Amino acid sequence: MTEQLPHGGTNGTDEGIAPLAVRHRPWTGPLTRPAMANEQDQRPGLGLTNRYLERDGAPVIPVSGEIHYSRVPRDRWAERLRLMRSGGVTVVATYVFWIHHVEERGRPQFEGELDLGAFVDLCAETGLDVVLRIGPWCHGEVRNGGLPDWVQQADVAHRTDDPAYLELVREWFGQVAAAVADRCGPDGPVIGIQIENEIYDQPQHVATLKGLAREAGLAAPLWTATAWGGAQLPVGEVLPLFGGYGDGFWVDADQPWDPTFREHHLFSHVWDDPGIGADLRSEAAQARLTPPDRTPSPDFPAATCELGGGMATAYHRRPWPRALDVATVAHVKVGNGSAWQGYYMYAGGTNPWGLAGPEGPGLQESQATGYPNDLPRRSYDFHAPVGEAGDLAPSHAELRRQHAFLAAFGPTLADMPSTLPEELPTGVEDVTTLRWALRSDGRSGVLFLAWHQPHVPLDPYVDARFEVTLDDEVLTLPSRPVTIPPGTLARWPVAWSVGGLRIAWATASLLTVLEPVPGSDAGTGTDAGTGTEADGVPTLVLTAEPGIDVEVVLAPDDVLHLEPSLTPHRITRGEGAVDLLVLDAETARTAWVREPGGRTLLLCAEALTWGADGAVQVRSASGAPQ
Repeated sequence: MTEQLPHGGTNGTDEGIAPLAVRHRPWTGPLTRPAMANEQDQRPGLGLTNRYLERDGAPVIPVSGEIHYSRVPRDRWAERLRLMRSGGVTVVATYVFWIHHVEERGRPQFEGELDLGAFVDLCAETGLDVVLRIGPWCHGEVRNGGLPDWVQQADVAHRTDDPAYLELVREWFGQVAAAVADRCGPDGPVIGIQIENEIYDQPQHVATLKGLAREAGLAAPLWTATAWGGAQLPVGEVLPLFGGYGDGFWVDADQPWDPTFREHHLFSHVWDDPGIGADLRSEAAQARLTPPDRTPSPDFPAATCELGGGMATAYHRRPWPRALDVATVAHVKVGNGSAWQGYYMYAGGTNPWGLAGPEGPGLQESQATGYPNDLPRRSYDFHAPVGEAGDLAPSHAELRRQHAFLAAFGPTLADMPSTLPEELPTGVEDVTTLRWALRSDGRSGVLFLAWHQPHVPLDPYVDARFEVTLDDEVLTLPSRPVTIPPGTLARWPVAWSVGGLRIAWATASLLTVLEPVPGSDAGTGTDAGTGTEADGVPTLVLTAEPGIDVEVVLAPDDVLHLEPSLTPHRITRGEGAVDLLVLDAETARTAWVREPGGRTLLLCAEALTWGADGAVQVRSASGAPQ
């Protein structure tokens, strides 16, 4: 009798098992360039297409991380930013909360811990670009969505083109411009400005606010707006940005894991999220949801600003996403075709007391101030990769491996559209259909696997094998069916070339590629004690998946079975050569990839930080830098 196993497998042989199939789908239209960042608000070295962003003429996939300077003591800004940089973040995003700066009209505060200009300067010194989210309405779990009480109480039609309201906004934008406009020029670090937040049915108001910001002296090559919730945005005026949270505090305390959270663990070409901000969205706006397909706009690439780097805690509901929960949502978005990975939050903080001090109502979102949610008065830790106290959560390591992959391979990946397999999950309740996708240009690609979700465990997926159809060839991998263990997040190369050598496929994840350093004792560019001679051979770094044997296939009759090791495997075929460094899963959790001054692999269990100069500091368990 044949033993029946989960997911259609039989007895572990490949006899009669049809592989899971995907056929590369090219872009549906030509590469185009919008006016934004090209004809308007030009910034040397920065460009924008309908598929990706460009830096110095090459495609890139930026990684932005949210940190709120007004929620972090000024003397801790530098370390937080260095931890962001070492985690692979390339862009800092921050709300500029009106209520934090101007609690009393006529008394704007932009000094000390509210010195926005100094914060932007420090970002630049650390080698980080900046996106300012200037509101006027921000949300961010702040009272009144960030509007000062005197604005909230004003006899105006808030968040509309009411002239009386616009006069208040003009005043605010002028104050922001006085603090930071000189950092927004062609040579400044501010590359993006977000207008408003979670506004759904007033595209003209968004355009008006953009005009007011320009009038005040603010400028950036990228103007953005949140697009979730079926938001109607002024065409061509703002880059639509999306999000994705695997769990959230804003649903009722007695509700199960919501489908809007669950769907982010499945590969999809639907970018909208009807759940984000739904606690404050009107029923009319909710009814207008029209999910886009493949990319959210014909003019702009699919980009995010709020992938859950964690989740805030409310008194009525207290989600606690683990590292793999956070990493899965981010990983899936890359497989879906993300051109920009943006996290909220990446570094947590502490709510200020406000002028009223500890005895006052607090500046946080609360039921006492008319919100459906009660947030802690002080803590905004968010279970973020960099916590409120500056400690690293395990998600920092999980995400920085993804960011190292994007830094090394993003220029190639950015022009690879996402293709979904022939067999897709039937819905969020489907826990038996494997979740995977392909990004490819038809000649090569990356196969993405995501077999994890919280709350509803997944069983091992037995007898997995993949058939990938590119433009001119069909590749089947691995050589025999394998079991995909729960918790697997994989980025397997397909028809990938490095060092003049072509890898047909591999069953280990791409991490980075280290170029040889002439004259160095460690020619692979590693600081892991694994260097070889500087002989012009790059090192391709792969990470093994727990429970899956590492196969690297160069040709049908040229199969390598590799064990993880800190000693690179030199592979030469014809005139091509590459050193293969395969890290086991535990070692990979200690991996850091430093970009400035040549890409370098570092293996360290302690927290590392660096800035624009690449000088590494090690923070010991005591918290002191070394």
